[in-house]
Amino acid sequence: MLSKVVETPCRIPIEGGSVELEAVLVRANPRDDRLSQTFAVVAHPWPALGGTMRDRVVTRIAVALIARGITTLVYDSRGTGSSTGRASWTGEAERRDYGAVVEWLVTTETKSRAVSADRIKLFCCGYSFGALAASVYAPSPDLLDQLQKSRPGATLTVRHILISPPVGMTAMFLVPFKFSSYTSATKRIIEADSGDETETEPKVLLAYGDRDQFSSTSDYQRYFDKIAGSIENDRLTVVVVEGGNHFFSSEEHIRALRDAVDAWI
Repeated sequence: MLSKVVETPCRIPIEGGSVELEAVLVRANPRDDRLSQTFAVVAHPWPALGGTMRDRVVTRIAVALIARGITTLVYDSRGTGSSTGRASWTGEAERRDYGAVVEWLVTTETKSRAVSADRIKLFCCGYSFGALAASVYAPSPDLLDQLQKSRPGATLTVRHILISPPVGMTAMFLVPFKFSSYTSATKRIIEADSGDETETEPKVLLAYGDRDQFSSTSDYQRYFDKIAGSIENDRLTVVVVEGGNHFFSSEEHIRALRDAVDAWI
């Protein structure tokens, strides 16, 4: 049970400070060291179609994470809300921004807080277009070096929660000429060996509605074949919300999504 939640508005400088992203950081149980080592970042849908960090699905996923005691950050991508910079038409800037936000969060929190555990866990989450950005993130060598300096001997475990990532022709539109590099990166993440023999948790949760308006069930099946060989891969958990569309419009469907995320965490 949560004893206290602290919500902190913040601005995240990226690209040497030339771009600042508006964000909200929610620290759950900030005085509980057992929970202080778990973090999450949730990315929103395509801004050109109205996506922001206040999106309904983003908010529900963030609340599910916070309820689990996970320090969670949501943010507006470049050119959205009061975030500076301009949105790209290729998704590349947003992909880099996602990585910068994740590493800002982990670096800032592990330096400023008493992270007592040797194992730090990170959930990379995204919905729709935001799921594409989250799907390719892997820790940079710089982050791992900084982590060792602030927490010698600590390990970083990364899990991905991808909600309705656009695949098929829709992805070709959102990340033109780049989608194959996204699937290749996700495949590498799934196949990577952590080196920890005790680590048995699935690496990626992918959830979608079987009535998604932008990606069909067959589109998703082809996507699974590319990133994991099949949905039987024990490193990939697939959840299909029956009757759910891309927006999880009904309360029933968004509750089913939230429950699936909560159970997987």
